[in-house]
Parts: sequence; structure tokens; C-alpha cells
Amino acid sequence: MPRMFRTRPCAWLLPPVVAVAIALIDVVLRSRLWPLPVVGLLDGPAHLATAWLALRALAPRSTPPWLWATALAASVVIDVDHVPMYLSDGGFTVNGGRPPTHSLALAVLLVAIGLAGRATRWALGAAIGVLLHFVRDVATGPGLPLLWPASHTAILAPYQAYLIAVAVLALVAAYRSRPRTEMQPVQASSLQTSESRPQTSDQGRPPP
Repeated sequence: MPRMFRTRPCAWLLPPVVAVAIALIDVVLRSRLWPLPVVGLLDGPAHLATAWLALRALAPRSTPPWLWATALAASVVIDVDHVPMYLSDGGFTVNGGRPPTHSLALAVLLVAIGLAGRATRWALGAAIGVLLHFVRDVATGPGLPLLWPASHTAILAPYQAYLIAVAVLALVAAYRSRPRTEMQPVQASSLQTSESRPQTSDQGRPPP
């Protein structure tokens, strides 16, 4: 079993705690207009936490650790495209919103790269991380140009839908993280020993 899914007695508590942390981060973000560096320091962990919850709730237990690591990293690293966006004074955006790399086109490109060969399979994890990044972005800020370049319209979901999704993911992740009791298999050798042991009865005993 991958290390990510080894359950501990209190592991089921972590997903709800992470969900509450995401909600608290958003309360702080919405409390005032923060400088961009502060927004990045708060929003990045919220993206990482959202991706972790989704993977913990939905990823098969056989998911290899490298895919976990790549997906979690990509769920944050994708925001590096904000650098050219700010340096270009908003020129590297779709209709003044988020960059064109915040679209499904990037995820499709990463999947194509990942399917090209074993050496590039890391891109499959990156594609998952990008999609998990969109789970939060589609409900915050100006939305996402998901269908770029086919459409320049930004798609914006209700923020409440994101919170509900986080809560559901936390519940599923907590359920999957609950301690499980495993049955210890009986060894065949012990069965054979007990079967081969001679049975005695009162009828077979010699008279005193």
C-alpha cells in the first residue's frame, strides 16, 4: 500500500481540519485588500490543501507516490504564469482575467506529453494537479477561461459550491482514512498440525 494511504488511529481527523483551514484562509483573504505577495502566501496553501483533499478522497489506494507528488506540486506551480501576467501589465491574460494557461488546453497538452512515453509520464500527474488547481480558481477571482482558445469567456462558479465541494471531499477523505481492522490469516501449517494430532476418546482408553 502506498505510504500516502497508511492509516493511523487519528488520521481521519486531518481532512476536516484541512477543510476548516481552507475556509479560515478565505475568511482572511476576503477581510481586506491584501498586497499581492500576501495573497500568494495565503492562496498557495489553500490550493495545495484543496488538491490534497481531492486526492485523499478520490485517488485509488494503488496510486504511486510519484503521481501524488507531481499532482500536488503542479496544483501550486501553475500560478507561476502570474509572473508574466503582472510583468506585462495584464497583457498576458484572457479579457483582463487570468492567463490563457489557466485553461483546459494546458491540461490536454500535459496529458499528451504524459502519454508520449515512460520518461514523460510525470506530465500526467501535472495534468491532474492543474485540474485540481482549477477547482478553487473557478470559484474565486475573475473565474477561468477554461475553453480558451475556443472561447474567451471566463467561467465563474459560486463560491458556495466550492465550499460544499471541499466539505464533501473532507468527509470522503475522513471516511477513507478511518482505522481498519485487518483479519490475521491462519497459517496452513498450524491447521495441518492440529489435523494430524491424534484424537483420543474415552472409548479408546485401556481399562485400568
